[in-house]
Amino acid sequence: MNILFSICVPVYNTSEYLINCVNSLLNQTYKSYEIILVDDGSTDSSSMLCDFLCNKYPQKIKVIHQVNQGLFCARKTAFDNARGDIYLCVDSDDTLKNTALEEIVSIYEATNSDLIFYNWSKDQNFKSKSNLFISNDAKYLNISKKELYYNFFCSRKLNNMWIHAFSGNCISAVKCVSFDKRLQYGEDVLWNIYIYKAAKKITYLDSSLYFYRQNSNSITHSFNKDRMDDIFFVRAELAKFAKTIFSGKELSDIKEHISKIDILQILDLATMISLSSNSDKLKLLIELRQCKLYKTMHVKSLFSLRVDYLVKYLLFNKTYYKAYILFSKFENSIRYLVSNSLVENNRFW
Repeated sequence: MNILFSICVPVYNTSEYLINCVNSLLNQTYKSYEIILVDDGSTDSSSMLCDFLCNKYPQKIKVIHQVNQGLFCARKTAFDNARGDIYLCVDSDDTLKNTALEEIVSIYEATNSDLIFYNWSKDQNFKSKSNLFISNDAKYLNISKKELYYNFFCSRKLNNMWIHAFSGNCISAVKCVSFDKRLQYGEDVLWNIYIYKAAKKITYLDSSLYFYRQNSNSITHSFNKDRMDDIFFVRAELAKFAKTIFSGKELSDIKEHISKIDILQILDLATMISLSSNSDKLKLLIELRQCKLYKTMHVKSLFSLRVDYLVKYLLFNKTYYKAYILFSKFENSIRYLVSNSLVENNRFW
């Protein structure tokens, strides 16, 4: 059976990395695939590069240009124009291991799963791995829906769309999804709600297939006011979804876990505000502290939080905003120094 992959790549101002990303897709050992580049109103040379790549590889690449509508709409455009049996999402500043499609299709044929997870790596040689699930050293592992939902609601490690491949059964469930809201941040979680709900058989492939670039210019590492609204919207949708899956004591426990993740989301936003060049930092932090998501959280214990998050929470909760800003800047400086030290000693690359 000749299984066709649809690789969906939303593109927005990533001209520095786009060629490298697409080359990693063109160099796949498994050759039955299409690449759909959705240029979401880029203002740099990304749009031109998309056309260049399409003209050079017309049998493999399709390009769609649209006015900027946000990442959610860009992914939906890609899904609506794809025709594959299996779908992958790749961010345009990341890369895929050259054997990724081959490894995925072998698992697909062996298990007939319509949702396949795989690990991601922080290095371009794919030597490190994220360990999404405990595999017991097996080549692949079947995952129950209960385990899937537990990890989805109780952690952030399944948030990203690029950690899994999903079949046409799942894509049929999401093609009809639409929101009036222009969504740029947190949209992966929203898509995953519908994909996970539609998935019947789930398999985990214990292999690092995806390189995630920690790009400081990425939309996931920057702050603007829309980010707050988007994340609050997505977290509310996630809480609604939990109510359709669980009830009673289980729902109460899941809501506790969701609230802990909400705290992390809010503290991450507060840190982005603190590190931004925005002149209204204090005003934004006050607004964040007063938001409905923060006020309605019910967390019985915070001792499970990582120490840095616990310190941030105590400062934020006590409205010590200036201290929070200083701590965030100090923490960021330490991370920068440690990162540079590791790179210089070839511990990452």
